[in-house]
Amino acid sequence: MSLKSKVSKLFHIISKSATTRVGINWVIGEYGRIIQLKIDNKNKAMLASVLLKEESLPIEIRINK
Repeated sequence: MSLKSKVSKLFHIISKSATTRVGINWVIGEYGRIIQLKIDNKNKAMLASVLLKEESLPIEIRINK
């Protein structure tokens, strides 16, 4: 299954942050893992901390609207 197919399938199953984090970790597992995920439905924003393989510090991803 391609990464694009996995992502598409993932967004159909998403319901809460914990479930989302598990799902995203399944998709990106070979590259790293999400260590923190906050979803703000009211403001349509997301904050994720991702620890990539072979790296010692996580990167932070912010998406607004």
